[in-house]
Amino acid sequence: MTMKAALSYASHGFRLFPVRPGSKKPYVRGWQSAATMDEAQIREWWKSWPDAMVGLPTGAANDLFVVDEDVRPYCDGRMAWENLHIADRTPLVETPSGGIHRYYKFNSSAWSGTDKLELCNTASRIGPCIDTRGDGGYVVAPPSMNADGRCYQWTNGLDIASREPIPAAVLKRLNTRGSGFKALLKACQLIYEAPDGTRNDTLNEQAYGLAKRSRMSPEMIRSHLHAAAVAAGLDPGEVEATLDSALGAGQQQRAAQPPPAGRTVELADIEPWPEPVDGMQLLAEMKAAIRRYVILSDDQARAVVLWTLHTYCIGTSFISPRLFISGPTKRCGKTRLLDTVKHLVPRPLATSSISMSAMFRAIDQLQPTLLIDEVDSFLTNRETASDIIGVLNNGHERGGQVLRSVAAGNDFVLQGFRVFAPTVLCGIGRLRDTLMDRSIVIHMTRKLTTEPVAEFELEELHDLHTVARKAARWAQDNMARLAKLRPELPAALHDRARDNWRPLLRVAMAISPEVLAVSQKTAVALAAESDDLDDDDLAVLLLRDIKDVHDRMAAPGEHVATATLIGDLAQIVDAPWGDWKGQGRAISGRMIRQLLKRFPRIRPVYYGHSNTRGYKWADFKQEWEHFA
Repeated sequence: MTMKAALSYASHGFRLFPVRPGSKKPYVRGWQSAATMDEAQIREWWKSWPDAMVGLPTGAANDLFVVDEDVRPYCDGRMAWENLHIADRTPLVETPSGGIHRYYKFNSSAWSGTDKLELCNTASRIGPCIDTRGDGGYVVAPPSMNADGRCYQWTNGLDIASREPIPAAVLKRLNTRGSGFKALLKACQLIYEAPDGTRNDTLNEQAYGLAKRSRMSPEMIRSHLHAAAVAAGLDPGEVEATLDSALGAGQQQRAAQPPPAGRTVELADIEPWPEPVDGMQLLAEMKAAIRRYVILSDDQARAVVLWTLHTYCIGTSFISPRLFISGPTKRCGKTRLLDTVKHLVPRPLATSSISMSAMFRAIDQLQPTLLIDEVDSFLTNRETASDIIGVLNNGHERGGQVLRSVAAGNDFVLQGFRVFAPTVLCGIGRLRDTLMDRSIVIHMTRKLTTEPVAEFELEELHDLHTVARKAARWAQDNMARLAKLRPELPAALHDRARDNWRPLLRVAMAISPEVLAVSQKTAVALAAESDDLDDDDLAVLLLRDIKDVHDRMAAPGEHVATATLIGDLAQIVDAPWGDWKGQGRAISGRMIRQLLKRFPRIRPVYYGHSNTRGYKWADFKQEWEHFA
């Protein structure tokens, strides 16, 4: 019976694989890649495992998103769903345990790529005992039968072809963290599993803790704890009296707490342009808008535009490369480019200083496009920098998360914070090698006096917002098609560069074959350029910083020892010398000599009775007149 159903799903365009009836685990290894619509393969599988259940991958591949209302002894996801008051008409499946699966479309033009960032597997995000299956998940489909002989079955007269887009209320819950549903579920479990004689005390403790710390309404806390306590055997009247007392006391304590300092961070979504947008025209408009404010090469401008469009299509990407805006010194236009990009991307969150805990909580709760200026400055603290770099590295790939133990009532639960988000980094010099490897680098240099750029004005910022609205509309109209595109990647790119450029070349491919062809050349050119910062620019920066070291000395004398030079250069916080190439140590004397070879008059010497290795200050002075 299930083989016939499997062949029917495949004939309607659904990829599938066989699932074990007992454990609900796949029969085949690597089910993500093994899932198929091939009739011969499906028949071979069911010949080997005739009792197999039908597994359907959820996410973009099958245009399928499933809400799972689970039923447990201490919590009922169906009741939690009813509290959402969502009226929809989408196919429903009753599971063998009595729960409900709601089938929705994954690829829909009803939401933006920012929303799709959250269409993955979640647990108790929408409500207690309500899970979701999206990217990276799968669901067992009707009419599969489990090991106990109970079946998955359609219940409302609709089948999978009738599924609707995901309701807006569900998307809102998925895009909101800190709701406390996991803590509420944990509290219900603790009450239900408490030993005899301690259940009422446990109910009191959990209700008080949730009312004091959680943002959930007292009504929601009451309804779920009441159901768990009665299921555990407590008298309903006694439960009501305990909840009245505990919730009242918890609310009083919450009201007595001083409000947090600072202001709440809120990010606004961009309203898409009301009419369809041509991709070629949008590409030209975005390039012109960016080059109005900064001097960029054609390759650089194209890369920034493709990356910006990628932020709207983040739901189609497994990788989100960091965009690193780099320069050898100050006043190269780095921050101006960062500011321009900020007005073009969805949900921008800009900062020049952020802690690790603030970073992963901001990404998890706000789903921003993160823009960090002066990244070279706040990463100079090596004790904290490694943690922040770890978050940025982990967020390069969908599914990256940070694990923390979080208070839940009077207990603690392990909670994962998602860190996958498009990110712009802006700073002098290089990043750590691991982060450079995950970045597309835009290397800036100082503009010439003959290269004028526009200043930011209110009216012109309105023009940038118009371009951003067009980008949102283009992404909205092309989201489903983007998910299926597989652009050819240039052979000249190494593996990590291929990962970085794949989502950008997918955007280029969606615009036109011509844009893809020229963007492939851009990828090769910028990847080669980003392998190392330009030595000439670094040499000039080094020369200028050595002049700063000289000018700060009370009595510089005739010579400076190489060791002294290294120590003083390493103290310059906005320069790359203290953490050379992200290796956690200062630049070496050998590297200083290598960079200074550009200036013929400057050569290392030995001086003094101890034959100290160093340089003559006089050799620098003529070069300073030219470059510093």
